[in-house]
Amino acid sequence: MDKQHYNPEILAAARKQKTTQKELAETLGVTEMTIYRAEKGESVSFELLADICREIGIDVKQILISTGDKKICAAI
Repeated sequence: MDKQHYNPEILAAARKQKTTQKELAETLGVTEMTIYRAEKGESVSFELLADICREIGIDVKQILISTGDKKICAAI
């Protein structure tokens, strides 16, 4: 998914209230650069976005942008 499908600014703001990129990356077993890319709206998997949201305590639906593409939200 990329920033056409989710709002990276909401993701970054929510994360900043809870933890650092480094701490979140360690918790999820990914690199800090992966978290950075997600927060900049670069292409990342839906699964990663869902994991980030779960760890920072928000519902993934809060960051999704409606595109009319039912395939994107089918996992919700």
